[in-house]
Amino acid sequence: MQHLPEPSSNWALFLDVDGTLIHLADHPDHVQPVFGLVNSLHQVAEVLNGALALVSGRSIENIERLLGANALAVAGLHGQQVRAADGRVLRAPDQLRALERAAVQARALAHDHPGVYVEDKISGIALHYRNAPGMAKRVRAFASQIVKQFPNELETVAGKSVLELKPVGCNKGTAIETFMADTPFTGRIPVFVGDDLTDEDGFRAVNALKGFGIRVGDDTHQQTLAKYGLANVDEVHQWLRTLTTTLGTG
Repeated sequence: MQHLPEPSSNWALFLDVDGTLIHLADHPDHVQPVFGLVNSLHQVAEVLNGALALVSGRSIENIERLLGANALAVAGLHGQQVRAADGRVLRAPDQLRALERAAVQARALAHDHPGVYVEDKISGIALHYRNAPGMAKRVRAFASQIVKQFPNELETVAGKSVLELKPVGCNKGTAIETFMADTPFTGRIPVFVGDDLTDEDGFRAVNALKGFGIRVGDDTHQQTLAKYGLANVDEVHQWLRTLTTTLGTG
């Protein structure tokens, strides 16, 4: 692991899911959670007095099915859903007619191009092309065309072999800002751990709030606003165990 700041009980910790806490897979439904992960997350939350939240592009419902993490604070759909650990809804998604129309066109594209998969995220859609890398340019052009149709309603978010269409105005950074205005996060130093382009909004938010980001992965070609780095998912788990041990005995 790179040299990271000494863990502090005054941190507010925000964690991306795919590519950060769990390994990526060729299909979003094929990912496998790591044994003991949820227990580890609860231990970290305990030493931080509850100031831990998952911040993901997946829906909250999907995260709970995957991890069973229904007693943690969580943000889904890139900040369109934000829920406190006690179950209070801090932000809920708006259903947009524009998104429904875009989804119809996206499914038609996937039907005509095997290997492209459309994931319905309730208030957002993701076009995965990991199994059709030659479709990257075509998918980007399609998404650009959709945004031109609905310029004030939809925007794109690029990820690793995926491009998402979502309502304007929500991202992982706004989710973190929402948490930081609520207990038990208020007044703490925000720390965000993420691996993808969609996490840069989160890094920007924690930097503005006098915290810092930790980027996961060794893609040296990607510029990042994160100040620190971890090599992979396994190092994230190791770091979380170190954080628990350090703060639990401090």
